[in-house]
Amino acid sequence: MIKNGAIMVNLNLFLSKTRSFNTRSTILYRPSFVILFLFLLNGCNLPTAQNESNSIPVVTGIIETTEIQPSGTGRIFGDPSYSNEWIQAVPNPYSPTINKSPFEKGSPIVYLTNLPQTCTIKIVKATYEKRNPIKQTYSLEAVNEFTSIRTIEHNSENIRENIKWDLTDSYGVQVQSGFYRVFFISGDDDEINWVDLYLILDNSWKDPTGWFSL
Repeated sequence: MIKNGAIMVNLNLFLSKTRSFNTRSTILYRPSFVILFLFLLNGCNLPTAQNESNSIPVVTGIIETTEIQPSGTGRIFGDPSYSNEWIQAVPNPYSPTINKSPFEKGSPIVYLTNLPQTCTIKIVKATYEKRNPIKQTYSLEAVNEFTSIRTIEHNSENIRENIKWDLTDSYGVQVQSGFYRVFFISGDDDEINWVDLYLILDNSWKDPTGWFSL
């Protein structure tokens, strides 16, 4: 049987031997080190730029187009991930102070060109990251996970027709500066193409691509 006095003596001896160690290692108990330890324990499973969000697509680059050169000027900003060389947004990027349309004076207009005869057009807000594209194909289910700000039904007897978008959402409100991915769904929902569009609608917008400062 061990008496309480003996227990207290042994406990005090243990604490006296470990006090200097605890003083030197106090830093190990700081919150930043605890977070680092938990991170390593979890296998470094932090979210990376390679995991595209289900709620917003990631634009990685823009092919510049103008009304004079609707198929592209040859200037590329970033690393675009376009799915079809024919479909374009014109002009792209769009800025009312730089590339006003000579055909639509005073009206913000972007043309979506070379469309299939029948398609559903879904315009989705996107974000921009300067990196390689990570997603080359979409299913209809994946597209439907994105929140569409505007949906347009296009039906024509002709192929490669153009339509114009007045840069408004489904409620008639002008959209904001930023990046957009425009999906074109055709062929009984089996064929899904897209084009990325860059809108600069106010001078206070901070351009991450460098195009606006050219």
